[in-house]
Amino acid sequence: PHPDCDRFVDVKEDCDRVDCYRGGDHTNLGTCKATCHDCPNPRQTPAEDPRCDTLTDTRLGCRLDWCYRSERYATYDCPGTCNHCREPIKYGDVHPDCDFFSDVRTDCERIRCLTASEKYREGECKGTCSNCPVPY
Repeated sequence: PHPDCDRFVDVKEDCDRVDCYRGGDHTNLGTCKATCHDCPNPRQTPAEDPRCDTLTDTRLGCRLDWCYRSERYATYDCPGTCNHCREPIKYGDVHPDCDFFSDVRTDCERIRCLTASEKYREGECKGTCSNCPVPY
């Protein structure tokens, strides 16, 4: 077995070693990673990375079986998902001054706050980006 088997998991139920020999990277490094690396418990729930408090996905729709595809996907777009964090997206605490914050746009999205410009975060969508329950 691979020394990192405690971090590898199959994300589909019907992985077969035969698929590993004829499959490409998406099978070997993605959907059937544990089976293809001879891990004894391929459907385990892997241990959460100790850095999870500081890791957050910066986009929606992250998939564990795509983490192998690129360094950017695994370390910038989806590090929460790729490191098996229980809470892959962290928005932070509700700001204590929410009564004074509002959004000046109607299309603010919390996920965009993680990577948006200061103008978006502190101006246009300050209520949403400050995790206020009802930005007004």
